[in-house]
Amino acid sequence: MILNNLKEFVQICKGCVEYLFNTQDKNTYGGPFNNQKIRQEIFTGLLENFRFDEIIETGTYYGNTTEYMFKTSKLIVRTIELNPRKYSFAMARLFKYPKIKTYRGSSDLILTKLCKQPKIQQKQVFFYLDAHRNGKLILIEEIKLILSNIKQAVVMIDDFKVPGFPDYGYDKYPSGEILDLEYLSPLSNLGLQLFFPTVGPKNETGKKRGCVVLTLNKEYSEKLQSLSTLKAYSY
Repeated sequence: MILNNLKEFVQICKGCVEYLFNTQDKNTYGGPFNNQKIRQEIFTGLLENFRFDEIIETGTYYGNTTEYMFKTSKLIVRTIELNPRKYSFAMARLFKYPKIKTYRGSSDLILTKLCKQPKIQQKQVFFYLDAHRNGKLILIEEIKLILSNIKQAVVMIDDFKVPGFPDYGYDKYPSGEILDLEYLSPLSNLGLQLFFPTVGPKNETGKKRGCVVLTLNKEYSEKLQSLSTLKAYSY
């Protein structure tokens, strides 16, 4: 246990040093949201059509998208990162923004604590889920947790397979699991409303990763249908 704590402490120190001495590129993936301009337009469109009270992000990484979401929205942003090195880098980077709250730990455990808070349960919250790179896919549990506790939630999932646009990148796992519609099928009986980008990857920039936006709220679904950057998907 002491050895593990020491290793963790060293990683935390490394992350801070990397930020302070600029040894790690702060502009990860070329820019926020994988440097994808269409994705950024989707996000700004959501802000224009919804009165979100705050944003909750899983998978802080180096905090590039986190910082962008805060600067664009001016909202409270709660962001979760498991990796100690990336967490300390992001914490040092984002420390100057009091409205950005950084959390270290597994996304499902931190989300459970946040979603059980009565004050958060009463808010309109935008969730950006991007903590699925370590081979452990727990998104179904996270989505269930969010939707069962936050009635005014809009959720965006990064790295998702987009129907009709196979060239958008998406995550595959050694277990055979894929971030696609089949993965979400256990939630189909909930009346989940799904929305995908209307613009294909040829007109996108950056990493060209796919995404999906979802909600259970019927009023929110109507607002999402009005966005030119998104289109509804029917099962």
